[in-house]
Amino acid sequence: FLDDQVARIDLLIGMRRRQSHLVEETRLSALRTAFEGGKTVALRRLLREAVVGIVVQPAALYTDDAEGIPALRGTDVGEGTISSENLVRLTPEGHAMHPRSRLVAGDVLVVRTGDAGASAVVPTWADGWNCIDLVIARVDPALTMPEFVSTAINAARHAASVAAAASGSIQQHFGVNALLDLEVPALYLGAQRAVVEGDSLGRRHASEARAAMNASV
Repeated sequence: FLDDQVARIDLLIGMRRRQSHLVEETRLSALRTAFEGGKTVALRRLLREAVVGIVVQPAALYTDDAEGIPALRGTDVGEGTISSENLVRLTPEGHAMHPRSRLVAGDVLVVRTGDAGASAVVPTWADGWNCIDLVIARVDPALTMPEFVSTAINAARHAASVAAAASGSIQQHFGVNALLDLEVPALYLGAQRAVVEGDSLGRRHASEARAAMNASV
């Protein structure tokens, strides 16, 4: 009886993993389709600026004080996600020394080193934080949505455009110039919103599939 039940559980786990994989593949396929063909524009034309977070001895600015200013790093940013766990904090003086990397809700963050090209939009709860070794892209709101820019960067990542632009034999490194030169679809704001909403729905389905898989395990 136990052998039979274990076999059924193993089968269920395998099916859940397959489901999660297929949902994610469906989402990425829809995303690639949304970005294939049509006119493109260099991302630099849609941005007000692109800067890099703190890169020179950031650890010298760290503090264990709970009142320190949180700072995001590459390990805190994933595709469409920003983690608020295990954050480093900067001294108020260190934060004040780096005003250009101070985050504003709606900024687009892109990982430079490691998981190169993973992108997410700064949420309201991270407004006023700082960041370390991340590219910060600030959009022109008359031309584009930050969510569309982030989605386009992530789509290019899966299309290998980011990998082709990244450098580094051991750890991929994605810099400001590579970001500015990235070609994205030339869509009006209404069409951009449709792409973002479609990917947001796909991410929710993928998240539900992963939750179901974890529950099975």
